Amino acid sequence: MKKLRVLTALLLIVVLSLTGCSNQSKKITLGEINENTYTNDFFGMTFTIDDDWYILSREEMAAISDAGSEVLAEANEDMAKKADLAKEKTLNLLFISQHPLDQTEDTNANFFCIAENLGLLNGVAVKSGKDYIDILKRNLTDTGLPYTIHDPSSEVIGGKTFATLEVETNVEGFSIKQKYYSILMDNYVLSFIATYFSDDDLTELNDMLAKVKFE
Repeated sequence: MKKLRVLTALLLIVVLSLTGCSNQSKKITLGEINENTYTNDFFGMTFTIDDDWYILSREEMAAISDAGSEVLAEANEDMAKKADLAKEKTLNLLFISQHPLDQTEDTNANFFCIAENLGLLNGVAVKSGKDYIDILKRNLTDTGLPYTIHDPSSEVIGGKTFATLEVETNVEGFSIKQKYYSILMDNYVLSFIATYFSDDDLTELNDMLAKVKFE
C-alpha cells in the first residue's frame, strides 16, 4: 500500500517537470485558509472545501513531493532532475485529501492546486492553458510509466475555461485516475490536479469544483 501512496504522489509531481526555464518577475502569495475556505487574491479565487476533507500542511505537501521525486528518479533520471529544478519555481497553493495521510484507508482521493510563472517553456511560448496541457501530455508520455492518456479537452470552472487532460494507471490492482485543469492568468498558469479512484470520488471532487468562484 505504501507503493500505491507513493505512485499517487508521483502522478502529482510529474507536472513539475514542465518548468525550469521561467523566471518569476512578480511575487504572488500562497493564499489563505479560513476554516474550510481557501482564498487567493492574486487569482481572485475562492474555493470552499468540504468539511470532512483534510487540508495538508506545508510540511506534508513537501513530503509528498519528495516521495514522488524518488519514484520518478527510478523511472526516468533526466525527468527527475527537471522536476527537482522546477519545484523551486512552483508555488504549491493548496493540497487537500479525503483522509489524513497517516490513516490506513486503501485509497485517498486528493486535490492539488499549483501556480507557475512560465514565460517561455523549453523554447515554446505558453499562450494558453491548452499549450501547457499539450506539453504536459508529451512529458507524461516521456516518463516511460504505464499511463493511459486521453485526448485533451476543456471545462468551465467558476466562469473560466480550463484546458483539461485525463490520465490513468494501475498499481497493485487499483485504478488511479487523474485529471489536470490549467488556465493562463496574469502570466501564471494556475493548475488543479484531481486524483481519484472511483466514481464516488469524482462526484465529490466535481461538487467542490462547482463551488470555485473567480472575481
